[in-house]
Amino acid sequence: MAYISTDVQPSTGQPLRSSADGRRHYEIFKGSTPDSGKTWVWTPITRNSSGDNIRPIVPIWNKRQTAILCLRGNDRTYTDYDLEVVGVIVGNE
Repeated sequence: MAYISTDVQPSTGQPLRSSADGRRHYEIFKGSTPDSGKTWVWTPITRNSSGDNIRPIVPIWNKRQTAILCLRGNDRTYTDYDLEVVGVIVGNE
């Protein structure tokens, strides 16, 4: 399992355009692979955001749930940003 931040649909490479503001934003996806990385299935964790979702962090927590944290907002340069830490807790399948 892997978590990524991207501004394209990982399966197709098509740009992600948000229905919230019509702009392209980075979203968080969970990737799972049934064959040791030859193929991947990508599931969106965030979608249609009005800002970027970057730097996903998945801390070791418990076996029944997963906490996914990321930075959300605008990251214009490494010295010019407006970000907040956000998170979601999902149940494991």
